[in-house]
Amino acid sequence: MMGLVSFANAFGPLPVFLRLLGLMPANGRPALLYLIFAHALCIVTAIIAISIVFASMIGDVVDENELAAGERQEGIFMAAIAFVGKATSGVGGLLAGGALDLIDFPVGTTPSAVPAAKAFGLGLAVGPGLLGLYVLSALCFSRYGMTRQKHSEILAALAERRRASAEPPAVPNAREQ
Repeated sequence: MMGLVSFANAFGPLPVFLRLLGLMPANGRPALLYLIFAHALCIVTAIIAISIVFASMIGDVVDENELAAGERQEGIFMAAIAFVGKATSGVGGLLAGGALDLIDFPVGTTPSAVPAAKAFGLGLAVGPGLLGLYVLSALCFSRYGMTRQKHSEILAALAERRRASAEPPAVPNAREQ
């Protein structure tokens, strides 16, 4: 997972950094379209893979929580994920609006009429600004300590707990009393 997150973190803002450094093809050049298309394809592929792995990670965490708490709580986890998704959308809009206000980005103008200094400021907000948020997400993911071995042990302990709770309690034999 960390490999995918690291790739997305490094590769995601790359076109913005390259543009800021003057290393991207000029607007209107066919090569720019091909590079942006290839970049989008790679990023979308990484995001799909990250989403699949993330869903699997949640299942593992639910198992770990069941072992610790003694009951399954998938609903709580799904509600937390939904809340965090909504909260990050709201915070993202707030940060984007703040960045636009900070650089005093022109309102109601066509893209070709945006001054170069404002476009550069937007590039700084999108490139290095988002990279900081990406690094923060990677730090959060790095705290995930589940290994195959640990998950196997958790599953074995859960299976043993279920087996033990399924067995009827021992009833003393009347002849033994």
